[in-house]
Amino acid sequence: MTLATMPMHTLIIGGVLAFVVLLFLTLFLVPALYQSWKLGRFTKRLIAADSTDLDALSAIFKKDDILGHLWEEFRDTLHEQKDLDASGTYKTTAIRQTVPAETYFSEQMLVHSPLRTEFFKHLPGILTGIGIIGTFSGLIAGLQAFNV
Repeated sequence: MTLATMPMHTLIIGGVLAFVVLLFLTLFLVPALYQSWKLGRFTKRLIAADSTDLDALSAIFKKDDILGHLWEEFRDTLHEQKDLDASGTYKTTAIRQTVPAETYFSEQMLVHSPLRTEFFKHLPGILTGIGIIGTFSGLIAGLQAFNV
């Protein structure tokens, strides 16, 4: 069976399915790969950075709008613990947090919101519905052409 001899409803359903697959690739898969790469890059920079220098950490987070905003909100909850060193000057020895980092850097803020996962959570149900409609349309078309 060639494309020219296929029934119109088969072409329409195939076109809709192809459109949905392209929509998934462009709106979810590519941005998900980019977000994964970006978060991995930030993780490597954070591991390599000095954890007691808040300004250096701010410079790392400033490169991204969302992470920069989340960092500035989280930074407000941090308190530096300073102790006298051997030379008699106060030096930051520890940083204490009053709120867990997970409150700001949550899965919802880092993954679900940028990728708009709510739509894609419903995509399997939508495709199942299209499949059921196609199945019954095919049965009805087949029974109408049935001649005893």
